Amino acid sequence: MTPLIFGGNGQLAKSLQLQFSRENIDFFSLSKNDIDISKPDMITYSLKKFSPTIVINLAAYTAVDYAESNIDLAYEVNAIGCQNLAINCSLLKIPLIHLSTDYVFDGASDKPYKPSDSPNPINIYGASKLKGEELIQEHSNEYTILRTSGVYGEFGNNFLKTMLNLIQKSKEIRVISDQLTTPTYSGDLAFAISRICFAYHAGRLENQIYHYGGPKILSWFDFTKEILLHIHDSKPHLNLPVLIPIHSKNFYSAATRPMFSALDSSKLSAKYNLPEVEISDRIKSTINKILVNDLVG
Repeated sequence: MTPLIFGGNGQLAKSLQLQFSRENIDFFSLSKNDIDISKPDMITYSLKKFSPTIVINLAAYTAVDYAESNIDLAYEVNAIGCQNLAINCSLLKIPLIHLSTDYVFDGASDKPYKPSDSPNPINIYGASKLKGEELIQEHSNEYTILRTSGVYGEFGNNFLKTMLNLIQKSKEIRVISDQLTTPTYSGDLAFAISRICFAYHAGRLENQIYHYGGPKILSWFDFTKEILLHIHDSKPHLNLPVLIPIHSKNFYSAATRPMFSALDSSKLSAKYNLPEVEISDRIKSTINKILVNDLVG
């Protein structure tokens, strides 16, 4: 098995590279500086050069607010790029794993979304990602679409790392308390992707959409509370900032976000017997990996 990762500089890509290295899997990885997936010829060249047995697309335009005013760019990467990958992978009979998002849903549900639930995006980012899913299903012979939510980890930029930086500088932190999601540790997501890769390698996979979200439904406010709790336990002498909940209606953003975007991971977890995880443990271990003692001590 020889995976080729597109979007190789992102936080999930870094976790996936680490996962493959642990399993002694040879892989290739291309960043947006190496390849523009909106250019079909570049994809063709890369696939023929590296001859992967599976492609993992983590490349995306993820600036949710900026997407509202950069519609063409969002669709160029998140939709047309997916079409280009799907067509080229199909021509060369290479299976494609594609990462998508909880933002394909409108947030009107009161229970975690299943893969079978109907998407209804309410912002440009979500709409462009949904279009990418549709184009993959239209043009790919072998694919898995994996939706996830609130990814955090020790690599790249993410909510947890942003909060750690704010904790150093602020006397108070205001965090949205009425948007609920399932924060997902990038290492757990990378492990799930590696299981899908092995299933393809063994020839026992059907075209599917799966969800993989973290083990607990949290607001961003509650997620921040978990972060502060661990820092307090490890550094009880520190003067931590006051945490203040705010409603999303009182926080301006260019893009409307779903109020509830928790994902039901049961279909994927059952198929691959994924281990149960505890979010407090994941937050604790992630903060330790980021060397929080040096950051805030």
